[in-house]
Amino acid sequence: AISAMAAVTGIATGDRIVWTRTVTADHVRAYAELTGDINPLHFDEAFARRSRFGKLIVHGGITAGTLNALVAQRLRPGAVFLSQELKYVAPVCVGDELTAVGTVTWTHASKPVVKLAVEVSARDTTAEGAEPREVLTGAVVVYLAAAAEGAPGGEKEAAPGEERPAHGEAPREGAS
Repeated sequence: AISAMAAVTGIATGDRIVWTRTVTADHVRAYAELTGDINPLHFDEAFARRSRFGKLIVHGGITAGTLNALVAQRLRPGAVFLSQELKYVAPVCVGDELTAVGTVTWTHASKPVVKLAVEVSARDTTAEGAEPREVLTGAVVVYLAAAAEGAPGGEKEAAPGEERPAHGEAPREGAS
């Protein structure tokens, strides 16, 4: 049976969302400019080679930032974090393709709040046949600040078989 709040939000335990992006050197520079984090592990190749990582690594905030896109672009436009519990388990490098996956593990009975188990994996796009490796795991609690499609104040629900682009993406040619 679907909970009353799941009926309102359109989100239920077990729902799974995915978001992917390849990290570029421009992303690393922009993140450093925005945050002021100019750690030599991200920019000084000689320094990074002498570290336990052996090469330049990406800011952890870029890795965790995939979760922001995951909830805002794939879960619900207007979704915001109430809490995050994250564990960084491996480094990420420029050129890695990051894939964030969230699985709804809990929905609040009377509020538009959900909890997701999250995992981010990275695949080295410079190595042919490279398998994804786990780089971040954890859990996030999300407040759904905007109304669900089809709910009062929400957008019209998609017709059966109709695909909708993620929030902020242009509709594909031929899509309604």
